[in-house]
Amino acid sequence: MSSTGAFALVLHGHIPYVRMRYFRGEIWLHESLLYSLLPLIEMLYGLRDEQISSPITLSLSPVLLEQIAEAGCFLHFDEFVADRVRAAELDIAHYEGEAFNEHLRFLAVMQRDGFEATRQFLRGRLQSNVIAALSELQAAGVIEIAASAATSAYLPLLHSESSVRAQIRAGIATYNRLFGQAPRSFWLPEHGYRPGLEAILAEEGIQVFFVEGHAITGGEASGAATGDIFGGYGAVKRQYTIDQKFDEAAREFSTLSPYTVGESGVAVLGRNHSASYQVWSNVLGYPGDFDYRDYHRKSGMSRLRYWRVTGKNVPLDQKDYYYPDWAAYKIEQHAENFAHLIGDLLRNHQTHTGTNGLVMVSFPTELFGWRWYEGIQWMGMMLRHLHYNGNIDLKTTSALVAQLPPSQALIPYESSWGVGGRHFNWNNTDTRWMWDVIQTCSARMEALADRFEQPTELESIVLAQTARELLLLQSGDWQLLISTNEARVFAIRRFTEHVQRFEFFADGLDAGTPNLIAAREFYQLDHVFEDIDFRWFRSRAADTAENGSTS
Repeated sequence: MSSTGAFALVLHGHIPYVRMRYFRGEIWLHESLLYSLLPLIEMLYGLRDEQISSPITLSLSPVLLEQIAEAGCFLHFDEFVADRVRAAELDIAHYEGEAFNEHLRFLAVMQRDGFEATRQFLRGRLQSNVIAALSELQAAGVIEIAASAATSAYLPLLHSESSVRAQIRAGIATYNRLFGQAPRSFWLPEHGYRPGLEAILAEEGIQVFFVEGHAITGGEASGAATGDIFGGYGAVKRQYTIDQKFDEAAREFSTLSPYTVGESGVAVLGRNHSASYQVWSNVLGYPGDFDYRDYHRKSGMSRLRYWRVTGKNVPLDQKDYYYPDWAAYKIEQHAENFAHLIGDLLRNHQTHTGTNGLVMVSFPTELFGWRWYEGIQWMGMMLRHLHYNGNIDLKTTSALVAQLPPSQALIPYESSWGVGGRHFNWNNTDTRWMWDVIQTCSARMEALADRFEQPTELESIVLAQTARELLLLQSGDWQLLISTNEARVFAIRRFTEHVQRFEFFADGLDAGTPNLIAAREFYQLDHVFEDIDFRWFRSRAADTAENGSTS
């Protein structure tokens, strides 16, 4: 370990299943690729080419990986980028002609050239194979890819242990198939934790997972759980009056140390609030700087962005134009500021404890580039600063835990990064009805899996598709999209659609008339989780009886 300590950056990318028949929703996937994931990969390639050792931990949800692993994904993405290029070229012509504005023309050209460069990077260096690129970066030690739950189900409220196991196993199966190895670290969706999850992770060979800081320290909820954050999660606090409080007793644990969770042998890292706040806070975070590009105002003609934040609470119609050179100056300032902050936290920890500490920060990948336009540039510059610091180790999370093994054990508090630090984002007056349905379907799937001990080939195919529909209806996206009011109708339609399909297949199995044609049709439609094993949904007793163990 270095003279001061270590830093770990953890990112999590996730988009709900929106491909193919959900083409309008596919824009979410395309924007995530264009503005966040592809620029992130390009930045990481750049660090590797410069021989800068700044490894990060990158989690991509299995349902996102399933989408970008499909060749058709990038056919649609290419159409999307072409549309963005055409929109920029129309703006260029517009600002060269009747609405002449040299600066807006410059910004339109910059955006068009950026779209084209990203498309060329995908086609050229990546050969349109993002999974292979991620595998290459992992093999080179640039990233560690963390596994996650299959459909980003909110695990603390998923009462069925068999469904929790299946979500985790399905996620790991996708990881194994795409990356050809077993994962060491695991992203609990939404940092949602309840006691007992660590035992299931231990069974699956996971070494480390991540939680919010208040899950470690107790006291008041901190970080994203305050609700005062940049991006979609912050909308929940604006939608509701929330009286729930995180009221667990404060305790003498710090997020600057790793811990073993009970007797599981699995390590846990708590997100550092001080460092995370600088990046994600809607009040003081870097993305709100007045010279950065504004996310909310778009051109009514092209939907491109030409304005800067300008000032606090400045109305959209009073935003000033964006100046890239002003933003570049701020990127450098903020990258250096963050590097100094990490150094200060580690030095203070060492002074007070006499031991080396670690700072772990975690964010949604889509915060960078998509929500915060300059975020990828800031990240690259920040990692360079830390690399050249010389006194701070940059490590992936499993490497950190191996180098700085936990010396204490604890049980984190039940928690998440949702508003209030508990479960409100996913369980409130508008979403509670969904949980009754989820629990009923989960119990029914467990009963089916227990009953079909030796299914026929036809029954096995239908049972597998029934299990896929359950994973998709369990997605935590449906509750979150309702709570943020971002896509309420879409979320309800998708949820009820998967429930109806699940019940259709379950009814057929119960009646002894499993529908093979429909099972194959719906599998081809969504084409996710080809490795699924319906037996993952068996009760613990049935699983133990068959296998002679709890594996």
